[in-house]
Amino acid sequence: MKDPIMPIRPVIPPDTSAEASAAPAAPSSRNSEPRRRARPAASISFATAADAHATVKKPDYAVGYAKPPRHSQFQAGRSGNPRGRPKSAKGLKTIVRETMVAKVSVRTAGGEKKMSRMEAVLHKTIELGMKGNPRALAQLISLYASAVPEAALPDTTAATNEELSATDLAMLEEFKASLLADAGDAK
Repeated sequence: MKDPIMPIRPVIPPDTSAEASAAPAAPSSRNSEPRRRARPAASISFATAADAHATVKKPDYAVGYAKPPRHSQFQAGRSGNPRGRPKSAKGLKTIVRETMVAKVSVRTAGGEKKMSRMEAVLHKTIELGMKGNPRALAQLISLYASAVPEAALPDTTAATNEELSATDLAMLEEFKASLLADAGDAK
């Protein structure tokens, strides 16, 4: 399919006659100069925010990034959040703590018992660990390790610093001689 042919407009040269120059030029799209916007003069004076700022004296420091004008800064002694946080508002940690500390009834072999939810969870983990659940056992071992400090290990360096007896020295000499004899046979 052929492209449609666009009609070509004829170029009309500007009229340089005296009649054309006397009459105001009609706006034309062929003009190369952009049209200028004329603003009407204000006949009524309104007090604007710009006028109010013009009367304010210059600040004694440079206004810019992180330096707002003095009139728009926070006022001293006045809170930015006057009502504050409501008394009923609680954080997540507070809600979790209150929920886990709350007492619940738990059936045990000795009868019904009241304990905190965290205690009930620990008892259940112990029960599962005793039945052989490896994950529960691992949790219990890590809990025990963090809750109970390890006892100090006995000092083994004292045994190595003791003087050797004559019998010990004789046995070492005999062992040394047997090693040297075996090394000589191997060659």
